[in-house]
Amino acid sequence: MTTEELTPPEPRRFRLFSIAGTTVDVRPSFLILVGLFVLLALDQDRPRVPLEIALLWIPVLFSSVLVHELAHASVIALFGHGPSEIELGGWGGQTVNRRRAASWQEILISFAGPLSSFALALACSGVLRLLPLESTNIILLAFLGQMREVNVVWGIFNLFPIFPLDGGQILLHGLAHVVKQATALVATTWISIVLAAGLGLAALFLLKAYFVAIIAASLVMQNWGQWQAWRRFQASRAGLSRTDDPGQGPAPHSF
Repeated sequence: MTTEELTPPEPRRFRLFSIAGTTVDVRPSFLILVGLFVLLALDQDRPRVPLEIALLWIPVLFSSVLVHELAHASVIALFGHGPSEIELGGWGGQTVNRRRAASWQEILISFAGPLSSFALALACSGVLRLLPLESTNIILLAFLGQMREVNVVWGIFNLFPIFPLDGGQILLHGLAHVVKQATALVATTWISIVLAAGLGLAALFLLKAYFVAIIAASLVMQNWGQWQAWRRFQASRAGLSRTDDPGQGPAPHSF
């Protein structure tokens, strides 16, 4: 068995386009996400949603997530960190860029996504006010209305101080200004776990928003995994210290 056979295959993704060196890929999981929103819209009983209105979720989700991620990539490039890799997946989108940016830059990069969502919602609201409602195509009106609502919700949700949402990134790099980076990481991880758990319980039992509850559970597991990885890292540091100097005890946690 070769080394390549032991390496798990990378999840399939498809290149959509590239702009100024920044690539935009989509995974099949994003198509599943979009399809789920279409089906949920069709499943509404009061009032019954026509198929053409439900299908608007396809351009609404695609354009909303893409604009959000392109805003991150644009600010990253503006700070001189080069092109990024944008990926649309089952939980929305992510922008990957291998950089070493200052904390204040990271905060602005994180703010760019929600701000672009709010700007897009504001633009859609402005267009709706200018259009004559009685003579405008109902599909266009529905599209603009959905775009406005989705981007307001998406922008607010991303500002929750839960890692790796934009709000969690802002919290992490904001704390790094006043405490050690390790302390900021641990504090952000546990704040994220508590808030994501609370969000999930509220979504499940109070709001009956099951999709939000699933996202919240995923955020809890992701941050718990990060905490476990941190503990393993600290344990390995302690082991190395004992190996280098048998007379020393376990290395203290540098929180």
